[in-house]
Amino acid sequence: MPLVALAPLWNDVFTFGGFFVGVVGFAFTIRQVWKTTAAAVAAERAAEETLAEVRTAFRRFVGGLARRYLAEARSAVEAESWVLATTRCNDSADMMGQMPEQPTQSAVLADELRKFAQKFAEKSKSATRRLALPKWQELLRRTSKLIDELQSPFPKLTRGQHDPEESTPRPDPQVTREDGSG
Repeated sequence: MPLVALAPLWNDVFTFGGFFVGVVGFAFTIRQVWKTTAAAVAAERAAEETLAEVRTAFRRFVGGLARRYLAEARSAVEAESWVLATTRCNDSADMMGQMPEQPTQSAVLADELRKFAQKFAEKSKSATRRLALPKWQELLRRTSKLIDELQSPFPKLTRGQHDPEESTPRPDPQVTREDGSG
């Protein structure tokens, strides 16, 4: 069997060619990893934006439903329909318990709504029990205020939340430039 050998020039050409193909392949791999990372970051950002939109929609839905139940409870109390008032107070309390932005304040209001629902249930059984109307009206006012805050397009931030707008430095219009032109 004959032995075939390449000239040293061709050995160098093939070595350089292999090196070139390896470098190009490595660069292509790095580029694909970079694009994949950028796509993952974009997907994460999109997921965060979607989550924020869903939270806003949920907050508005729950607030709207709580507002409706509260209005029906108010009407039922005025009409002295204690069974409906009981049901709607409990429904309002359920909605207030799902308010994500103000959990402690919502929980307190939900507890008070449940107490009034219990009073309405007792009132439906005996007509002699007296209703503390000023306390009921105060509870309606505080609950409506919380729902208004939560349904606003730009709700107030609670303690511990960060507003990115406030950390952005803004130029002071009163400051002049060093060269005296401003």
